[in-house]
Amino acid sequence: MREQVRTWSAFAACALLLLGAMSFVTVRAVSLERAEARARAETHRQETIRLALWRMDSWMTALI
Repeated sequence: MREQVRTWSAFAACALLLLGAMSFVTVRAVSLERAEARARAETHRQETIRLALWRMDSWMTALI
């Protein structure tokens, strides 16, 4: 009987450890995905600004 309790306790401890590790990895992966999405949005915004400045420069060059 004691050996069964010990076996199930070891199983439960390993399961909890695995659950904690998987939770940590999941939270970290979601965090990295959000950071990547923010970086992509910032890159798109910078590209839009660059194109707008290029158009204004082209327009002003023609006027000058």
